[in-house]
Amino acid sequence: MSHEPTKKSSIAAVYAAALYDSAAAVGSVADVLDDMESLRALLEAKSGLMSLLSAETISSAEKLQILVGAFGACLNPLTMATLRSMAHRDRLELFPEFVTAVVDVHHQRCGRTSVHIFSAAPLTPEQTSRIESQLNKKYGSQVMLKISILPELIAGIQIKIGDTFIDGSARQRLSDLKASIKHALFTDLAENLGQMVLP
Repeated sequence: MSHEPTKKSSIAAVYAAALYDSAAAVGSVADVLDDMESLRALLEAKSGLMSLLSAETISSAEKLQILVGAFGACLNPLTMATLRSMAHRDRLELFPEFVTAVVDVHHQRCGRTSVHIFSAAPLTPEQTSRIESQLNKKYGSQVMLKISILPELIAGIQIKIGDTFIDGSARQRLSDLKASIKHALFTDLAENLGQMVLP
């Protein structure tokens, strides 16, 4: 299994923690979590939204205006302030990671750990229970599982916890095997060339 810290998730987590702590200080955590549900629903309903937020030809101010136009004054002022800060630093392409990170921070503050499982096929209740039990033991807290199906993984699972990514998929194992075989072939070729005696 390989571990790949995700830079985008790490940056999004900084914004998320700042928003959550500000909301907690004024008793607005519930409002901010409601905002995240609304923003998540927007992402799911508007499939082209991320293309707009990632487009280099659209300015950050225009991207922010798209979000403001979608919600108007519905969002908590702290949420809007955070989105404006992200827009000012041209970080709105982190929008999906930010929404997820705010919920993750909430679970962490409540002593729970958010875990995203990517599986090649649906997991049985027994498999889900076993994974949950193992992660509970490993992290010493109650884990909150979110499971997504990705058939392209071929088999196995990937696990994302915060900015840690663990890849145990068959696709990754095949990729590692291919790299290993390629390395072995080049090594053998180099050794054979070294043993050749030129006339």
